[in-house]
Amino acid sequence: DFLLTAAAIGILYKENASISGAEVGCQGEVGVACSMAAGALCAAVQATLGIPVITAMSEENPGADLHREALFIVDSGVNAARMRDVLVKMTNLAKKLVAKEAVGPPSEEGYLRRGLLRDQRVDNRAATRLVDMLMAKLKDQPFESEMLPTSFPRIPMPSAVKDLSKAKVMLITDGGLVPKGNPDRIAGTAATRWGAYNIKGLDDLRGEEYEVSHGGYDTRFVQDDPDRLVPLDAMRDMETRGVIGKLHDEFLSTCGRSNPLSNTRRLGREMAEKVKREGVDAVILTST
Repeated sequence: DFLLTAAAIGILYKENASISGAEVGCQGEVGVACSMAAGALCAAVQATLGIPVITAMSEENPGADLHREALFIVDSGVNAARMRDVLVKMTNLAKKLVAKEAVGPPSEEGYLRRGLLRDQRVDNRAATRLVDMLMAKLKDQPFESEMLPTSFPRIPMPSAVKDLSKAKVMLITDGGLVPKGNPDRIAGTAATRWGAYNIKGLDDLRGEEYEVSHGGYDTRFVQDDPDRLVPLDAMRDMETRGVIGKLHDEFLSTCGRSNPLSNTRRLGREMAEKVKREGVDAVILTST
């Protein structure tokens, strides 16, 4: 249905704009990959054809985080109940972009914030606007900040390990170390997967047996000696000396480069579930 809608509007505007079907969810690994691919396709169409592309995604969609600066992305919500309203907003945006009319702010037009700062003439200087917002807040009156504050949920501090000499410890890295051939096909950018790799009976990681799937740093030093990223040799020494009770027989790995928060949260939850199932007491997370 959405493809037909896009085709019809494309004909209506003589291919001066493109509307891509709305996405209302991205469940599981396949859903995440599809949403990111859809965003990349829209960005490619816009860049190649030189026409504006409008799509719709939910705020939690990884594709939205990756492409919101390049595209106008209408907020689709988390289910299809609002689809009629979403399509109306997409069409209105298309009309304005084709006519080269000024597009209003996200709160008026219904698209996701793009993270762009634009010059605009206003009547009051910044100090006056700041005091006005402060007074409105103190009086419990409505106001809108000119900056979108970044907020993250509070993560409770875990209890300390009571006796490290009896603890089971696991190594995890977001530096992209994988066995030769990258069996889990972990991407070097915006990875949607992670892998668990056996180190039972090993005291050292050899470069010829591993590779690095990460496009964000010079990997030559890790390729030369993977223990620089996943310190198996040092952990075996601590295990032998009784500093830790046991090193888990697998290490977990993914690539943390250019990954939207919604995706990294999912990867983190999945890894945490693995940690709990394996009865691990502490994790050493290495990064780049």
